Amino acid sequence: MPGLLDADALTDELNDCRQRGLDWLDRSTTNQRPIRPAVLEQLAEDYGAARRLGTIGRIGQIKTLLRDGIVELARQGHSSDADLVRDLFFGDSMDGPIPAPGVLLRRAQERFGDATQSRFRERRTTVMRSFARFLIGLVSSSASPPARTEDQRQQVARVGYVADSEHFIGLLAEAVSITIV
Repeated sequence: MPGLLDADALTDELNDCRQRGLDWLDRSTTNQRPIRPAVLEQLAEDYGAARRLGTIGRIGQIKTLLRDGIVELARQGHSSDADLVRDLFFGDSMDGPIPAPGVLLRRAQERFGDATQSRFRERRTTVMRSFARFLIGLVSSSASPPARTEDQRQQVARVGYVADSEHFIGLLAEAVSITIV
């Protein structure tokens, strides 16, 4: 899997998601279009499937991947980098409402004490690039396929919006069985 994923593209997508805010990826206004981070979404979906997680929706899957990645990064001894990534994406709490991206960025810079914005930007760029590579490795190591028999069926809950008809039709076409509420 690592050869199939581009760490630079993932870094760009992580930066886009940080700038928009994880809870606002689907925001559509006059000035903003929804963000569809294809590499990050695929990585989060693969991670959820490999770990058999019941996370519903793409934003939930992305949050789960990032949270687990941050925890694992800290566990492996890179707590400073993990703290910076946590502060940039989630703030003080990794559960509950997430503050606005500008607030998170300001607090992270204050917390890490970088004197200038350019120095902090350089540090943030380096950490995001290494975190992207780390996430690819994390998902790769989680992706050992379990042995399955014909009697085992995997249930995956997906959420689609009728306004996004192509996506919704694609989900219906892929489904073995569906329940529409």
